[in-house]
Amino acid sequence: MKIFWSLFLFFLVFISNNIYTQNSYTPATQHKLDSLQSKIDIARNDDDTLNMCRAYYKMGQYIDGIGEKARSYVLLDSAMFFAEKLGNARAIASISNSLAANYSSEGKYEKAIEVFKSAAGIFLEIKDTAAYSKVLLNLALEYVETSQFEEAMKYELDALRFCEKADSSNICYFLQSISELYYTIGNREKWKEYLLLAESLSWNEKYADKFARLEILNEMGALNMSENNYVEAEKSYRQLYKLSEEFDYQHGMAIALTNLVPVFEKLGKKSEVIDAAQKSIELNIKNNRIANVIYGKIQLGEIYRKYKNYSKAVSQLKSAQKLVNEKDVTPDLTRLFKQFYLTYKELGNNRLALNYFEKYSEINDSLLNIESKKAIAELETKFQVEKKEHQIEFLNKENEHQNEQLANQRLLILAASVAVVLFGIIIFYVNRQRKNKLKIESLKAQQKMLLSQMNPHFLFNSLTAIQNFLLDNDSLASSDYLAEFARLMRLILESSRKDFISIKDDLNVAQFYLSLQKLRFNNSFNFQVISPEDANISELQIPPMLSQPFIENAIEHGMKKMHNAEGNVIVDYSINDNYLQIKISDNGDGFDPDKKNQNQKHISYATKITEERISNYNNSNKRKIEMTISSKNNSINGTIVTFTIPILNGEVVNV
Repeated sequence: MKIFWSLFLFFLVFISNNIYTQNSYTPATQHKLDSLQSKIDIARNDDDTLNMCRAYYKMGQYIDGIGEKARSYVLLDSAMFFAEKLGNARAIASISNSLAANYSSEGKYEKAIEVFKSAAGIFLEIKDTAAYSKVLLNLALEYVETSQFEEAMKYELDALRFCEKADSSNICYFLQSISELYYTIGNREKWKEYLLLAESLSWNEKYADKFARLEILNEMGALNMSENNYVEAEKSYRQLYKLSEEFDYQHGMAIALTNLVPVFEKLGKKSEVIDAAQKSIELNIKNNRIANVIYGKIQLGEIYRKYKNYSKAVSQLKSAQKLVNEKDVTPDLTRLFKQFYLTYKELGNNRLALNYFEKYSEINDSLLNIESKKAIAELETKFQVEKKEHQIEFLNKENEHQNEQLANQRLLILAASVAVVLFGIIIFYVNRQRKNKLKIESLKAQQKMLLSQMNPHFLFNSLTAIQNFLLDNDSLASSDYLAEFARLMRLILESSRKDFISIKDDLNVAQFYLSLQKLRFNNSFNFQVISPEDANISELQIPPMLSQPFIENAIEHGMKKMHNAEGNVIVDYSINDNYLQIKISDNGDGFDPDKKNQNQKHISYATKITEERISNYNNSNKRKIEMTISSKNNSINGTIVTFTIPILNGEVVNV
C-alpha cells in the first residue's frame, strides 16, 4: 500500500509540474496557475490530504475553465482520490459535479446525468440545499440536451424553488436556464419574460456570478436577433466577447464569435462573417471542444455555400464529417447533411444531393422529441388521416351523387366521430406503439397533403362543365377544357406532394386555376394575379396552396351572384420583410357576420381546414402564418382573405 501511495504521489508531482508547461498563457492566467500550483506544492510537502484535495479540485476547475479538458480530468480524478480517501461527502459531491460537467461538454450526456444524480443525492443527504439546487439545474440542462423536455422543466423548477429557499445566490442563472428551456419548446412569451427578469437582476453580484452574466448576454443577443434588432444583437454578443476575454474564458469568446456570424450576415458585413467563423473554430480547436468545432465547420461551410465558394464549402463540410466519424460526439447531423445536400444541389451533382437529402430526411423525421407535443402531433395526424381517407371515398363517389354538399357533411360527421374514438384509443396506446406509428405517420401525412387541396365542389363542377360541352356537341371546347383540367390536376398533385413550393409555382397554380374557371363560366368574370415586384420568386418558398379554397370560394360564391354586373377576382402576391402576403379579393356580395347563410358555412369550412394546416405549421415554427377574412365596406361589396406567410431565400424559415 505504501508503494502504491508513493507511486501515486510521484505521478501527481509529475502531472502538476507539467500540467500547463505545454501551452502559452496570458500573464493573468499564468499568475493564477502559479498560485494554484503553489498551493498544491505546499499541501503535498505538508502531507495534508484535505488541502491536496482542495488544491487539485480548484486547479482542475480552473484548467477546465480555460478549455484544457484532458488535463482537467486528470486533476479532478486526483482530487476525487483524496476526497474518497478522506471519506468527505461534500468534496466527493462537488468533484462529481465538475466531472459530470466535463462529460456534458464532450457530448456524453447519459454519463453526465448519471454522475450529476449521484452528486445531487449526496448534497441532499447532507442537507446542502444551495449546492443541491445547482446540481438540479445542471441535470435539467442535460435533459434539454437529450430532448427530454418535461424532465428538464421539472428539474429546473425544483432547482429554482430550492435556490429561493436558500439565499437566492446566483438566482439569475436559474431564471436564465428556465427562459432558455421555454425558448427550446417554443414558448416565446415565457422565454422573454424570464430572460428579462434575469437581465434586470444580473448586475447585482449576489444574484449573478460572471458565468450567469455571460449566459444572459448570450440570450439577450438571441432575443434581439429574433426581433430583427441586429444592431442590439451585435452589441450583446460583442459585450459577451469582451467580458469573456476579461475573464480569460475562451469558450465564452468562441460562443460570442459563433453567434456574431449570422448577425454580421444580416448587417451585410461579409469580411467579418468569415473572420468570426474562422476565429471561433480556432478557439474551439485550441480548447478541444470537438462538438463546437464540428458546428463551426458546418457553419463556415454554409457561409461559403451562400457566397458560391463551393470548393471551400465542401472542404469544411467534409472536415466536419471526418471529425464526426473519428470522435465520440453527437453533433447535429441534420444540419450537416442539409448543407451537403444544398451544396451538391447547387453544384448540379444530383446523385450526391439525393444521397444527402435522404440522410437528412431520415434523421429529421426521427427527431420528434417532446413527448407531450409528440402525442398531440400524433393524435392530430391520425385525425387528419381519417378525415382525408373519407374524402377519398367521397371523391370516388362524386359522379354517382348529385347532392355532394349533403354527402360531404355526412363524411365530416363520420370523420369527426372516428377521430373522437381514435383520440381515446391513441391516448392509451401512444407510448407502447410510438415507434410503429411514427413510420406510418410519414406515409399517411403524404396522403393528407395530396388530398387536402382537392376541393369536391371544383371537381364536380368541372366534370359537369365537360359534360355540358359534350351535350352541346362542342367537342373541341370539351377536349380543350378536359386537357386544361388534367394539367391543373397534375399541378395540384405535384404541389401537394411537397411541404413547401416556390412562390412562382404557387402563383402559376392560381393563374391556371382562375383561367380554367373563367373558361368554365363562359368568361363571365375577369381576374388578375399580381406577382411581387423585385423578388426572386423561383427561390422564395412557402407552404403550398393555402389560398386555393378561398380563390374557389370567391368564384363559386362571389361571381355566381353577379348577374349582369362585371365580376372581378384579384389575387395579389406581395413581399415585405421576409413575409409574403397573399390577398384574395372579389366584388361579390360579401358576407354578413350576423347571418348564417350557405356562403358563410362554406367560408367556415374552408377556414377550418386552412386553420388546421396553419396550426400544424405554427406549432413547429417560430415565425407564424396568419390569416384574416373580412367583408369590404358598405360602399364596395366583396370579401377579402389575407394570408401573411414567412419566407426565406432558398428554404423555409427555421428559427
